[in-house]
Amino acid sequence: MMNKEYKILLISPDYPPPLIGGSLVYINNLINNSELKYTILSNKASRKETDRISFIESNFITDSHDPSRIKLLLMYIYLIIKSLGFRKYDCVILNISALGNGLIARLNSLFRGKTIIIAYAEELTVALYNQNLKAKLKQLFMSGYKKADMIISVSHFAKNLMVERLNVKSPINVIPTPLHDEKLILNEKTTSNRKGVLSVGRLIKRKGFDLLIESFYEVNKKYPELILTIIGDGPEKEHLYNEINRLSLESNVKIFSNVTSDFLSKQYMDNELFVLANHMLENGDCEGAPNVFIEAGAYGMPSIAGIEGGASDVVEHGETGFLIDPRNTKVLATTILEFLDNKDKLASMGKKAKLKVRNDHDKRLAGKKFREYIFECIE
Repeated sequence: MMNKEYKILLISPDYPPPLIGGSLVYINNLINNSELKYTILSNKASRKETDRISFIESNFITDSHDPSRIKLLLMYIYLIIKSLGFRKYDCVILNISALGNGLIARLNSLFRGKTIIIAYAEELTVALYNQNLKAKLKQLFMSGYKKADMIISVSHFAKNLMVERLNVKSPINVIPTPLHDEKLILNEKTTSNRKGVLSVGRLIKRKGFDLLIESFYEVNKKYPELILTIIGDGPEKEHLYNEINRLSLESNVKIFSNVTSDFLSKQYMDNELFVLANHMLENGDCEGAPNVFIEAGAYGMPSIAGIEGGASDVVEHGETGFLIDPRNTKVLATTILEFLDNKDKLASMGKKAKLKVRNDHDKRLAGKKFREYIFECIE
């Protein structure tokens, strides 16, 4: 049966290009490395079809960058109408939103169609950890997750949420985030040649760059020549510069935005420790399974990560790095110093991090698993 050419529909607003955001990198890697043919329903954009991928583009499919309620409502109405024709597909893969995934999974089950949901973490926690009206509405529609034939999860953290909070009984298969190496220039440079602390990500509150800067103030007292390099852009940028100025760290903390792949790769090669002070916000917003830890590991760099969210799927505590609560900036500073004071530990954990990426986060392996799970769902 596996030789049969199945008709597979993926519904994914914002499907690349551009390739921005961890969730889009994730689904793009699964699709491109699964060697199956897909029809992708998405928003209007400049995309090129291939012999494996064709597109259905609609103005009713809205992108995820701060869409209005009217646009979202129109998209859901459009998808409800469109779902009447989903029976012609052997499988429908949903990569919409928490509300959209639940809604279409429930409708497709009524038509006896096969449905796979792609699940991350932040869209689940924001809905499940809030009790306001908007969150309760999402929770109502998310009950449709139980109607999916299968769920592909980016992390065990997200899987546990669906089992414990949504009471999902359908198979939930975890495919770890694969390394997206197209933007990286991998190098065998050894840890002994490196110096400095690196952090990469969109400059938003949940990634904790302000906490990292505050903790680095303490680190800087012992290592006054050490540089913290932050690569990213976002709404917290001005606030972070204010924090740098307040702590008189202008010479030791550098922020770079809109960098080239060469520049990013060089920073991964030149720095010795990766830190992301990710944490869950009061509204439930958190990290799923950040790609940056995998990128750091690919360069043989150990990581310090926030214990909340899905970071534990990519950072093994005590093996490839440490998981802590970064809101305690003294603990964060102490953990950074523990690495800097022990170069042998830094090198040993860096080697383990590189091996973990090679074994657990290979994009070809992820694509193979995705293909097998689709066949399993259909057959």
